[in-house]
Amino acid sequence: MQQTRDLDKILHIIITSVTAGHGLGFNRAIVFLHDKNNNQLTGMMGIGPLDEKEGIDNWRNISEQKYSFIDLLENIEKEEIDPELNQMIRHLTIDLDSNHILKDALVNGKHRIVKRDKIHDQIHQLLINLFNYDEFLIIPMIYQSEKIGLLIVDNPVSKKTITEQEIDNIMPLASLASVAIQQAQLYQEIEELTLRDGLTSLYNQRALQNTLQKHFDSNQTDSLAMIMLDIDYFKHYNDTNGHLLGNEVLEQLANIIKHSIRESDLAFRFGGEEFSVLLFNTSDSDVRKVAEQIRKNIETNEFPNESTQPGNKITITVGYAMTDQISQPTPSRLTIAADQALYYGKESGKNCVYSYADISNIQLK
Repeated sequence: MQQTRDLDKILHIIITSVTAGHGLGFNRAIVFLHDKNNNQLTGMMGIGPLDEKEGIDNWRNISEQKYSFIDLLENIEKEEIDPELNQMIRHLTIDLDSNHILKDALVNGKHRIVKRDKIHDQIHQLLINLFNYDEFLIIPMIYQSEKIGLLIVDNPVSKKTITEQEIDNIMPLASLASVAIQQAQLYQEIEELTLRDGLTSLYNQRALQNTLQKHFDSNQTDSLAMIMLDIDYFKHYNDTNGHLLGNEVLEQLANIIKHSIRESDLAFRFGGEEFSVLLFNTSDSDVRKVAEQIRKNIETNEFPNESTQPGNKITITVGYAMTDQISQPTPSRLTIAADQALYYGKESGKNCVYSYADISNIQLK
């Protein structure tokens, strides 16, 4: 478990180890992770039935197919497990500002068996309403005093009472899981830093290439658009005002881009004074609106010493391309097409927006 850095795989291994008949044999397991920044527990993943009937059907199928522990792990890799349960879990966040049974287990670092016959607080009632708990075990995952999260297990199918022996058996797994999750989260934080531009905090070109490759590898049919934009006469600005002010302009411009695009879109610093935006599942008219909005927002923004620029303003030129405008699109072809539209705009007077379709039509005339 500790050898993998993929958080989802680690969570898969944990819940499968807890619920598989070849493992610890609980009917259901759910993992919450501690979100320190927002002081809350975030539902991450679960395995098991929502009710007794579903559980009996699931376990009958496992028995008939004679799945081994490895088979279960491989099935998890191939498809979404218990989609109804996981959809519910992934929309569940539990605030830690008030006192309740989950906070108590996390803060005190002690496991706890909770029964249905005595409702302790609103969170206890919420869990019963959502998951129809009769009896469940809350296990805190702690690593070197750091609160990693909670593992919750129960037996909605067998109705078997949780024993002290079973608790003793699951505790070493919870400890191992805490270490593995902490290492995976640390790796994710480091990986995130390698995908960010140090000056603007936008994603960098490596992140752009990774995102494009993943999109095309997944064979998605939704339209993907790439906007490329470049600051006009930026070398002149740097030569006149120095690179410190130039960096300030880059930071301001990156912030404008972030606030000019949709939440689902991604902004990148392509390199130097060139930036890129990826827009998913969109139309040509919507992409043009976003591109024009970025251009206009930058043109009307007040940048330091911009009066030294030609036209007394800092402006950008924008080019964009869409996958449905390109024959047999690939990451490189999409990038080249957007760059060609940008270059055409530069040659046509700057401070403008052109699409790859625009320049293709012009060249055909």
